[in-house]
Amino acid sequence: MNFRNFKILLILVILSLHSDIFPQGRTAPNILRGFVFSASANYVSSAYILLNHGIYDIIEKNMSVDLDGGYGYGFSVRKRIFNDDIYIGISAEYIKITDDQLSTILENDYEYERVRITETLEMIPIELSAYFNIPKFVSNLNIFVGGGVGVYFGDRTRKMPGVETQPISKSPMFSLHVLCGAEDLRSYLRIVGRDPV
Repeated sequence: MNFRNFKILLILVILSLHSDIFPQGRTAPNILRGFVFSASANYVSSAYILLNHGIYDIIEKNMSVDLDGGYGYGFSVRKRIFNDDIYIGISAEYIKITDDQLSTILENDYEYERVRITETLEMIPIELSAYFNIPKFVSNLNIFVGGGVGVYFGDRTRKMPGVETQPISKSPMFSLHVLCGAEDLRSYLRIVGRDPV
């Protein structure tokens, strides 16, 4: 992790120490009432890249490369609507995954050689979500479920000895996601499953 990313992560951690912002006092306007601001440090357990996403043949469309996890950071804004159990929110994240445990076989006529590949994936998901708090069974703990839609911007590179690939197109992708999580007075845990449309 370089110094610039460390500074950004440190700022996000400091901001996340107090996630609820409510103006207090009679002179302050109440425009932020019901909003929840959160900063996050993210861990990605695993990911996969669809190699032929735009193809209509189901077998070719489902060909993928599995990647190990990575790290990132993000920011979200949620707004209570109707009552304390329903929220809508928007979030943005930066995720970087680097996997250097991949290999492929190159062939030239009758010669075959296995080479190591380093796959790097950088992604910025921007998602619109709806959350619903399930009924409470502990006073200070909210457990929620939800889902929504997102647009994803990204970059992918593959490095082999002496060769580095660049993507042909960086057009954004759209996706659906489901999520669940829990929050108490100071912490917020969210688990998201994303799948391209």
